[in-house]
Amino acid sequence: MEREAVANGEPDPTMTLPVPEPSAGPTRHCLTFLLLATFGLLIGSIGPEALWEPVDRWTAAAVGAVLSPWEPTRVAGTVITVGGFPVQVIRECTSVYGLILFGAYVLSVPASWRHRLAGLLGGAGFLTIANLLRIAAVALVGAYRPSLFTFLHVFLGQVVMILLVVAAALAWRRWALDAAGGDLSFPFRALVSGSYLFAGWYLLNTEYVRLLDRLVAGLFSLAGYRIAFSYQHPAYYQTFNLVLLYSLILADRCITGLRKAGWLVVGTCFLCAGHLLFRVGNVLLSGFDWAPAFQFTQPLSIVGEYLLPVLVWLAATVKRPETQPDEGVTDHE
Repeated sequence: MEREAVANGEPDPTMTLPVPEPSAGPTRHCLTFLLLATFGLLIGSIGPEALWEPVDRWTAAAVGAVLSPWEPTRVAGTVITVGGFPVQVIRECTSVYGLILFGAYVLSVPASWRHRLAGLLGGAGFLTIANLLRIAAVALVGAYRPSLFTFLHVFLGQVVMILLVVAAALAWRRWALDAAGGDLSFPFRALVSGSYLFAGWYLLNTEYVRLLDRLVAGLFSLAGYRIAFSYQHPAYYQTFNLVLLYSLILADRCITGLRKAGWLVVGTCFLCAGHLLFRVGNVLLSGFDWAPAFQFTQPLSIVGEYLLPVLVWLAATVKRPETQPDEGVTDHE
């Protein structure tokens, strides 16, 4: 479970959330969600991994408890070993970032504090259990089909877990605001489209990273440096936020064709710019041993993977002419 030198491990599922009710002021509540989510993700991504070790250890122990009745499993600290296949739990493996996004949404919706507290407790339990089952599944796959480990690990983390956050938020909103109706098939459509997109991007993402690195090498060559890159990973996790963005926008029936195309172009430009900055930081850290680069690339990676696709999707769903006054900003809610 090793990530690029910049981050020391693999990131977990990118997450996304439904948008607030227009009747309560969509702009205000969207901004509240974005501020809370951004602040939470930045706090969660700053600081050494040792600060999160108790959470990592608890997650590893819980996964071990799930697997032990079915498969010989050994847990040592943050490392789970199944059939000789070791899996290390790091910060991004836990459900912390998904909980931050879910919690930011719950706190931004104009519901009673009783409903908010119930949502936070219920959502935390649901997402934590789902994440433990995810890690258990990829550990078993790693033990019996190592060649499929990375594919399944990224798919479950970057697509399935994100859509579970969406589903949890949709369910809580309907209960808390007594909002009936809406297109509840949205998460399933996003999962289907995301599955196809993921399979294609899994094959293409390394070539995309090579293209970015040509641009990075060109930038450093202007200062007289010659940069050589090595490619040791079948999947560069930071780039799979493109799959999330496209899955959400393509699955949303409330966004018309031209609007979809426009926001996909805008979102692609933003995410690709973030990828380029990450690769520059990667060179500064691994090529020049400039340690402060990590303090830049780590938050950039986390915010880019978990939040930026959501920001673009939220922008695409706000102020639609066809939205009715008594419905949510997104009809699928």
